[in-house]
Amino acid sequence: AMLNVGNIRAASSRSRIFLAKMLLLGSLITLFVVFCVSTDGAVAVPESINAASTTVTAPSSSPFIEFSTDTKLWMVRIHGIMMVIPWFSLIPSAMLAARYLRIEWRAHKPGGLQIWFHIHRSLNWFSLPLLIVSTLLVIAAKGFKWTGPYPGKNPQKQFGPGSLHSLVGAIALVGVVLQFVFALNRPSPQSNNRPYFNLIHRSIGVISQLFAVAAIIFASTSFLKYWKYQVFAVVLTIIAPVLILTTVIVLELQSRRHVKSEIEEIEMSGQTSAIRVESPTNNLKITFFVCSLIFFVISIAISVQLI
Repeated sequence: AMLNVGNIRAASSRSRIFLAKMLLLGSLITLFVVFCVSTDGAVAVPESINAASTTVTAPSSSPFIEFSTDTKLWMVRIHGIMMVIPWFSLIPSAMLAARYLRIEWRAHKPGGLQIWFHIHRSLNWFSLPLLIVSTLLVIAAKGFKWTGPYPGKNPQKQFGPGSLHSLVGAIALVGVVLQFVFALNRPSPQSNNRPYFNLIHRSIGVISQLFAVAAIIFASTSFLKYWKYQVFAVVLTIIAPVLILTTVIVLELQSRRHVKSEIEEIEMSGQTSAIRVESPTNNLKITFFVCSLIFFVISIAISVQLI
């Protein structure tokens, strides 16, 4: 009997999607549990009730593993490294590939998918385990407690740098998880829902990136004890997003120049099909790969400040 190769590939693809969904579901459950835990060691009760008889005090120590101060310090530092590399290197490059490399390598489709999509998906999947492990590390370092704002928290700490860092970082992480959930349920290109998916996918990606940048800048400007050279760390964490924005502007101009040149060639030749113009598109690829390499170098330079 002959094996149906198509069925085998389909089954393998379904298995990978199922495993990915389970990984994302586990991430969501972890986030939900952490967000439901407060940090003051007491459960808030209405003021109208006798406080002396109703104050419920939580155990002062974590019910989980208790780490030494030095261990916690390094856990937070590793958390920072594993956040900086995805948010300042891998994820921006993935977003730029999806935006500006669609016109490249149209004739090449490894595995039936365009090269830009392979780059986009691979960089995002490399980022996901780093983000998850990073989150688990900082949760463990903080005693498995939510350190962001919540009702009843000390007003002085409610919107302090640490609290805001936790909040905006959590929003960025939730956005990443939602991105992967949506991507695994992506409608076909012919579906009427595809434009809505594209809009939501892009919007969540940009919003998550902005919140992540804010969280990292909060960390570099407020959590000074974790950085080797504080001023250098602050400068780099500001340069990185500025460079990403500059790259977007340059690639946008180059891509528009490419389209304009292509149209002019069509008009001059009188042909009805587009003629490839190699000069602008080569510049586009060079800009993308050079800037992606610079992103990675800067993210490593920032990470070194945490060692």
